[in-house]
Amino acid sequence: MHPDKTLVNDLSIFILGSSMVLLLIYIMSSSSTGYPPADQCAQTLRTTLSPYQAQALTESDEMPISYETAHSWCEAHINSYATEITRATSWPMYPAVDMYSEY
Repeated sequence: MHPDKTLVNDLSIFILGSSMVLLLIYIMSSSSTGYPPADQCAQTLRTTLSPYQAQALTESDEMPISYETAHSWCEAHINSYATEITRATSWPMYPAVDMYSEY
């Protein structure tokens, strides 16, 4: 083979390989969109609010609430969860307990 043809062939293989790698990286990065909305909501609910606030918001008997409880609440409130979680941050973080009362 002529040296110029070898250089052209090597360059074309390199460009083709590089473009395939870049295309693969683009496809991989565009397909990973993160968590589904209900999962994102459940994670936000459990990490942003105190256990008492999360229990009050979801009206659950659990303390702290389970991921499944948070997820099911989020699925029911998928369009308004962000504002409701923000509103719940202004609620008391702990239940009001009178230290001096007898149980």
